[in-house]
Amino acid sequence: MKKILLLMLVPLMALTSVSAQTLTDFNKNHTHKVTYDDYFNPTLHLTLTNVSLITITSIEICVDYIDNPYDWRNEPERICRQVTISPYQTATVSIRVPKEKHSSKPKKFWISNVRFSDGTICDKW
Repeated sequence: MKKILLLMLVPLMALTSVSAQTLTDFNKNHTHKVTYDDYFNPTLHLTLTNVSLITITSIEICVDYIDNPYDWRNEPERICRQVTISPYQTATVSIRVPKEKHSSKPKKFWISNVRFSDGTICDKW
């Protein structure tokens, strides 16, 4: 009976770890704060929790400068950073963000890609 129960639990544990590797989960499990230096240059402080079983080696952040998604200038700025976040650990990454684009300040931030130490890339919502 114990063998049957163990055989049933192992696949369930694997399913929960795979389902946690979506960008929706990463975007739910992060906080961000923007600070400005003496020259009004913005710095994004992103606190991210690794919700997977594999170490995160790099992340890509998108910065949106325009609120209107239908504006023809609305192409988000993509910023890549190498990080090392072990499974189920939390880390804070500080990223200097371009001050202005089309004379607009940064409005929104989100995670667009996460790369893991085994070479896989999480880019699915």
